[in-house]
Amino acid sequence: GNESIYHGIEIRDCEGVLIKDNEIGGSLASQDVNWAGSGIDMDLPLLIGIQNGEDIVLSDNVITVVAKPGFGDHATLDAIMGVGFKGLTITKNNITQVDFSGEGKAGYTYTIDLYGCEDVLIEYNNILVNTTTGVEAAGTAYPIQLTGPFTGVVIDNNNLTSEGKGPNCGIFAAHYSGGVSEALITNNFFNITGYATKNNWALVSGIEFEGTLGEIYNNTIYVQSIGSYDDDNCIYGISFAQLMGSSRVFDISGNTIYADGKYAVYLGDAVNSNVTENTLYAHELTGDNAAVAIGNNNIIENNYPQDESTIIVDATNVFIGQPTTVTVTVPGGAGKVNIKINGQ
Repeated sequence: GNESIYHGIEIRDCEGVLIKDNEIGGSLASQDVNWAGSGIDMDLPLLIGIQNGEDIVLSDNVITVVAKPGFGDHATLDAIMGVGFKGLTITKNNITQVDFSGEGKAGYTYTIDLYGCEDVLIEYNNILVNTTTGVEAAGTAYPIQLTGPFTGVVIDNNNLTSEGKGPNCGIFAAHYSGGVSEALITNNFFNITGYATKNNWALVSGIEFEGTLGEIYNNTIYVQSIGSYDDDNCIYGISFAQLMGSSRVFDISGNTIYADGKYAVYLGDAVNSNVTENTLYAHELTGDNAAVAIGNNNIIENNYPQDESTIIVDATNVFIGQPTTVTVTVPGGAGKVNIKINGQ
């Protein structure tokens, strides 16, 4: 029934737990979140739940979650959910989560789902999410979700592949609870497919980061939509698109992004942020032109490939000591053009 709790493994108020070299599987019916509950008891079906505690390790496991037909309009299913702990390592696991139970419905799928945590290392995991649920602006198929406050989070060298029919993000880092929320996201491979539209809740992104500080380096990100292309669709490689009422700080460097949206990087409210030395391909724009950072004291530079447009310089009838006109034409669009004559 839809009031029962089905948790495969529960770890509550424990210190020094190791779960290693296991095959852990579950076939669970997704259900609406129990908002009257707390912690992991809010999610009625759950494969692995971690509540409080310290120094917990999940390593070298094969973890499989299959969704059965669920209950409710916002039916939710987590593979791993953690709340209020310090010290968690999730390393070298193969995690698969599938939901073919409710095509045309707004299913909510989370593979690693962490809340209010400190000192987290997620590394060298292969995570595959595949769901036929999701509709425009409703549903999720997230390999990793972080909900703040969180500090000391490192997400490194993971393969994150997810396909759904609604909103989708490889990493969704939310900040609903306030406090400091910082993460280092490095060396990951993303292949993310969802259904993007003009509604910013219909977001498809490799990384949607809404925390205090996001340091995002050396990731390879592919993002595509199952719908038709539109310049106004919310689809990006790295984004802060669902604004939280105040600016965020980003350092984004060394990433390679292919996003089938207008921009590869879109920061809707950023301050003191850098988007530098990335390789950026959007639907039509590349390099610096494929990145936007709205706000103060932001730097977008040295992103590749550089504008490949032909530059035409026309300087006819030039005589020493006489005024003249130099015309520069960039057929492919505006960049920055510097002309220096005799040091001026």
